[in-house]
Amino acid sequence: MVGGIDPSHGFVHVREIGPPVEVFGMRVAQGVFVHADRHGAAIIPQVGLPSLHDALKTLIGSESNVTKPVQAGSADVAEFERLSTVFEDART
Repeated sequence: MVGGIDPSHGFVHVREIGPPVEVFGMRVAQGVFVHADRHGAAIIPQVGLPSLHDALKTLIGSESNVTKPVQAGSADVAEFERLSTVFEDART
């Protein structure tokens, strides 16, 4: 039984390397940073990558105030809700 789709194996034929391609209507050029998840995809311009890196470091740091106690098993549901509220309040 399978819980979802997992594209772990594919039948690939490389025809060219380098030219722009279109992925579900989005034109993508070589060297472009693409973020894609189940909600969609976005192209991140090269000039935006340094600020993206800093923003991700900040996000990961602030999320760790919630994730570390949960992963350590030291947060019950009430503590998780409290930590989540603190996290959300700090974002606004």
